[in-house]
Amino acid sequence: MILLYFPGVALVPMPVNSRIISLFRGATRMNLFADGNVFNFRLDGTSRLLPALVRCVQRNRGF
Repeated sequence: MILLYFPGVALVPMPVNSRIISLFRGATRMNLFADGNVFNFRLDGTSRLLPALVRCVQRNRGF
């Protein structure tokens, strides 16, 4: 599920132990289709990035 808060910003819920996190960690590319456009992202280093993001969210939850 993708939640849209305002134009140009989307939130994709990714619970810590979800399958989507595992897929994201192992992925090398992500293609996003939005508003009639395709956006391509290289995902080099996501296995190192995700633990840092999880810690950040845990520290700042509730803001």
